[in-house]
This record gives sequence, C-alpha cells and structure tokens, in this order.
Amino acid sequence: MEKLTAGRRWAALLALALGGFGLGLTEFVAMGLLPDMARDLLPAEYAHSSADAVAKAGWMITSYALGVVVGAPTIAALTARMPRRRLVVGLLGLFVIGTVASALAPTFGLVLAGRFVAGLAHGAYFGAAGLLAAAMLGPGSAGRGFAIVLGGLTAANIFGVPLITGLGQAAGWRIAYLAVAAVFAITLLAVLAVVPEVAAAPGGSPRDELAAFRLPQVWLAALVAAIGFGGFFAVNSYIAPITTHVTGLSASAVPWVLAVMGVGMTVGSTNCSSIARSSASSRPGNTSKDTITRTTQRARRSTSCTPSDDRYASVSAWMTSERAAISPPMGRCDGANHEESAGLSRTW
Repeated sequence: MEKLTAGRRWAALLALALGGFGLGLTEFVAMGLLPDMARDLLPAEYAHSSADAVAKAGWMITSYALGVVVGAPTIAALTARMPRRRLVVGLLGLFVIGTVASALAPTFGLVLAGRFVAGLAHGAYFGAAGLLAAAMLGPGSAGRGFAIVLGGLTAANIFGVPLITGLGQAAGWRIAYLAVAAVFAITLLAVLAVVPEVAAAPGGSPRDELAAFRLPQVWLAALVAAIGFGGFFAVNSYIAPITTHVTGLSASAVPWVLAVMGVGMTVGSTNCSSIARSSASSRPGNTSKDTITRTTQRARRSTSCTPSDDRYASVSAWMTSERAAISPPMGRCDGANHEESAGLSRTW
C-alpha cells in the first residue's frame, strides 16, 4: 500500500464511514416509510385493508434481509483474492444499482427484486471496508478500523434515518430512496478519489474464508445474534404503524421516534462493549488479554492463518448480516379499527 499523508488517511476513512452511513439509511429508512410504500405499491390492498397492505409491504424489509444473509458470506468467500478497494467499489456500485432500481421500479415485485440486489452487498461491505480501514491505520488496528466504518451506521441511526424518513413523508418514498442512492454514489466517487488500493491476503481462497465456520463459537454467536435481531426487527419493522395506530401519534412523530431509537441503539452498543470488557477482565485468571490470546490461538489452529491475515472477512461479513427475515409474519400491526388498535396496545 502506498504511503499516505495524515489528511488523506482521514479522508479515506471518512469515505468508508460514509458508506456505513448509506447502509444505515437503506436498511432502516423502509421502517418509517412502510405505510407510504404500501399505499403506493399496493393500492387495491390498501383500499381494502391498510393493515393487510402494510403487513404485505413488510416483505420489502424481508427481501433486503435475505439479500444480506445470502450475499455476505458468498461475496466475501468468492472475492477472497480481490484487492480490497476494488471490492468496496464493486459493492458500492451494487448498492447504487439496487437502490435506484428499488426507487424506480413500477411494481411491488420489482421493488422486492431491487431490495434483494441492494441487500447482497450489505454484510460484505462492512467486512471489506473494515479491513481496508484497518490496513490504512496499521498493524493491530482492526478493531479501530471496523469502529470507524460502523460509526457511519451510528450517525445514520441518530439523524440520517429520521431526516430521510421526513423527506420521504414530504416528497414520496421514491425520492427518499433516490437520496439514499445519491449517498452511495458520492461514497463510490470518494473511495475512488482518496482510498488507496490494498491487496488481498496472500493465498486467500474461498476455502480459507469459510474455514472459520468450523468453529462452534461462530455458530453460537450467530444464534445469539439472530435471536436478538429477530426480536428487534419484529418491532422496528412496523415502527411507523405502531407509532400512528397504536400510540395515536401523528405521522410526523415517526422521524422523532426513529431518532430516539437510534440514540438508544448507540447508548446500548457503547454500554454493552464496556460491560463485555469488564466481565471478561473480572473473571479469576481470565483477563481480557488472556481471552483474546486463547481465542486467536484457537482460530489460528483451526484455519492456519497468521494474525495479520484478513481471511475472516466472510465471518465478519456474515456476523454483521445477522438479522431475522420475519417481517411479514408479524401481520396486521396497522390496526384497521379501534378494537384491533386497542388489542395491539395491550400486546405491546
């Protein structure tokens, strides 16, 4: 990798974080605009029952989620030997194509296809961009690199998603998605302009990428994440109708609810990381350093890779993709009458 000035290094890191910002927008903005999307894409169903239409529109969230789960390990494994910047540029291009297709598609089925295409690049981007950021920061900076990329997602949850949701309510959901596509396009140009090329790990291959899935710890962590995200997305997917039909607030309150949730996610993530470090260091004879050392040695024995390898890209991509594709089974969260709304109020 070429030598970077401090200014260009931080410009490159910000470009990668902007991609994380775009990911947060494209993933969460559908939640706040789901009733608007149902009204536009499913007019007949919406006229008959707004509740059923919104429940069916939830498949747009599920379609993106399925794309994430399928694309994350597949892309990471198949691109093990591809230079990191080239991979990131390709993923951003896929985001632009999928998001623009979603915004312009005339039918519900085509919107589902566009959302699936956009979702394919989600998990792989976090893995590739995080490793690219770590390479620019130097040895031992993997955690910091991923934190910078995820910082964009944090910013999106706090103010990006509420702003785009407000834009969608005022100008239409299609305009909102075109704005998200513009964020990805700007990120792509920024990456081409300031991010240096970084070679893939020497000897990387799909087999090496997938080898870590032999570790039971990986599957256990995935199971825990899937259960947690399943519960979260079961509520968050229908946050707009819950806000308006269950709590009785106006549609203009939805962006504010999303902002509060974004702050809550950020505070929770920050506190959980601190609790995890304290828990690991408080165990007798089990310091954080000892835990990390044993985990690293176990992973090295299982995959025969060196500590500087990025052959865990498929695992990191897959773990960041964990989410439950369960939106439609949530059913009629948009109560069609007062009795349904009251029942939902008691349930929630």
